[in-house]
Amino acid sequence: MKEEAIKRIHKKIKGLYKKVQLQNAILDDLFPKDILSVDIKNFFRLANTRLEREFLRLGELIQSDNLSQESIQALFDEISILHRPKYLDGDGKDVTLTKTSSGDFEWNDSLTLYQEFQKNLEKKAEEWSHEVVGTPFQDYILELLFKDDNPFNKKALRHPYSKIGESTKEERKHFIQNLRHLFDYDLEEVINSYIDHLKEIESLLILLDPNYKEQILDYSRFVPSTKKFSSIESSARDKTKGLGQEKTKLKKLLLSDIEWGNYLEVVANYLYGLNMFNLFRVYQVDFWGNLFPVKDYIEYHFEDIIGYEKQKQTLKTETRAFLAGEDTNNIFIYGPPGTGKSSSVNALLTDLNELRLILMEKHQAPLLETICSQIKESHYRFIIVFDELSYAEGDQSYKHLQEAMEGVVHKLPDNSRIYAIANTRYPVMGREERGERIGSYNALADRFGIKVHFDVPDAKTKREILAYYLQKNNITRPVDKLMNDFERWCQENDHLKPNGRNIRDYVKTLRIEPRE
Repeated sequence: MKEEAIKRIHKKIKGLYKKVQLQNAILDDLFPKDILSVDIKNFFRLANTRLEREFLRLGELIQSDNLSQESIQALFDEISILHRPKYLDGDGKDVTLTKTSSGDFEWNDSLTLYQEFQKNLEKKAEEWSHEVVGTPFQDYILELLFKDDNPFNKKALRHPYSKIGESTKEERKHFIQNLRHLFDYDLEEVINSYIDHLKEIESLLILLDPNYKEQILDYSRFVPSTKKFSSIESSARDKTKGLGQEKTKLKKLLLSDIEWGNYLEVVANYLYGLNMFNLFRVYQVDFWGNLFPVKDYIEYHFEDIIGYEKQKQTLKTETRAFLAGEDTNNIFIYGPPGTGKSSSVNALLTDLNELRLILMEKHQAPLLETICSQIKESHYRFIIVFDELSYAEGDQSYKHLQEAMEGVVHKLPDNSRIYAIANTRYPVMGREERGERIGSYNALADRFGIKVHFDVPDAKTKREILAYYLQKNNITRPVDKLMNDFERWCQENDHLKPNGRNIRDYVKTLRIEPRE
């Protein structure tokens, strides 16, 4: 009877040993470096490692049908963790009765390490602001799919799934499929089974020698559980929205599916969507300096801007060099209204897919440091556009922009340039001497390495612009006659210096009510 009990317990211990050994092998394979949160990672790994050692030791002690007195005493020492913690030094020596408060103990018993693991896991879970899917440990594992720092996730944040190399995909697929094994591993269940087996051994030892009962402490240690975890701050948590809800939905799908490798593309698409700069190309700035996307911006094309070939080419050449990583200049674009300055900057988006525009108002110049902190780590390149730039006499706020360009306080990151647009050559108003603004009023414009001038179109260019818009709107009336009519229309509407915008607006009137 005793022999059968020993064999049965030995078989159970051997089964637990193999299970824990497998998880430790997976842990070592998936996390050879300190990737996980330190507390959770350390105590989870330590508890499993200690379990593996204890199972191995128990298996050695009860592998014989007949237990020697020495084996019985050793077993009694092993099962003592049911009633009190056990402390071991760096050499594995039991120092429970001789330890001092200043002692350095590399290992505790498995139950103590498990308690520490659960305590730290619960503490971490209390800090989470997202919905917990599954148990806190399962949710922790699920979060690793999205937060773990690795080549696949880094590329997924920057590129569509189709652009990621096959070897990188295969490596990540192996990782997440094996992560599922860790996800299924129930350390709490293993600990409870272990405790049951230790109690069986304890009963067997008492049966072999009733005197051992007197040595057993009348105390049972607490076995914590987080399976029914509920945050005391749950009612105060921020409700997940947008991508947060999408992640929760994906985590719930993974919770009920064992083939995590099939979700590689889904995970990649989610990560790609996390990077706002992947999804939108034009941004504005709020009161606090936060970027928000302009989802419906007007697209312009350089072919819609008739004339100004030299100016357009300068903008293209400089911006392409900037995208290529060259050390290029900030650009000042000036000229009368309606000549195509802003349209030409917007048209750069059509030609250059990797370019991003940030539209700022002149009074937002003090927010440049905040803006740059949001974009400096991005692989995209940004043109920060100040449109309608002008400062009244005595307005000193232009100095914020001037200082940013000079790098007096904070240098612009390498992936950003400033393109300023103004209606006059000198956007800071001030006194003049012999037709030139003097002193600090020249300072802002002179900080730009390149100046691009858009003047009012000459008669030939105006005719070309009119012909272009007539053709675009399927109007087949004579251009020369309409040019004369356009000049009269400009006088009627107080357009003193007719420009391309005026011509476009004039053609709109022809579509509504043809003019004689």
